[in-house]
Amino acid sequence: AVAAGDYEKQLALSGSDELGILLRSFNTMTRKIARSRAIAVQSQRMEALQKNYLESVLEQLTSGVLTIDASGLIKSSNAAACSIFDIESSAFTELNITDVMRDHPMMASFFDAVQSHLSQAGEWQEELVLFVQGGKKILRVRGTTLLSQVDELPEQVIVVDDLTELIQAQKESAWSEMARRLAHEIKN
Repeated sequence: AVAAGDYEKQLALSGSDELGILLRSFNTMTRKIARSRAIAVQSQRMEALQKNYLESVLEQLTSGVLTIDASGLIKSSNAAACSIFDIESSAFTELNITDVMRDHPMMASFFDAVQSHLSQAGEWQEELVLFVQGGKKILRVRGTTLLSQVDELPEQVIVVDDLTELIQAQKESAWSEMARRLAHEIKN
């Protein structure tokens, strides 16, 4: 039964001789294995739930989020990142920065900024102008180093916000205010 994976199986004790000691040790061992296995299963469930939760949160963000390791491998991204850069989601899936730049040369200024910070620890921020098919985009790019796992390359999480519409709205508001003041002065 134990060989088949049933660690709940307990053998009947037969006394206090060597066989009884062996049976008690066997029962103790199977209980410990069953407990350890239950803890491992619970831990895997919790990890899966946390991963699903994090993926759900990332997919609802309007900011683009990418994780990139020190070698330039894009480990993950969300849908907003693809939308901001106007490229298909497969372009950000387990590919190196150089491969993405080859297929999407307009991404060069973004990746140049990111690469200059990949080997550094800590937080950074830059504003970039990116020329895409739809025109010019103004981006705020922020990054920070993730705590690395054992034997893994350090990773950066990169958050990208598209400021184009915000800046355009500010310009329109400023022009509107200037026109209002000019009209007021002409009226006077």
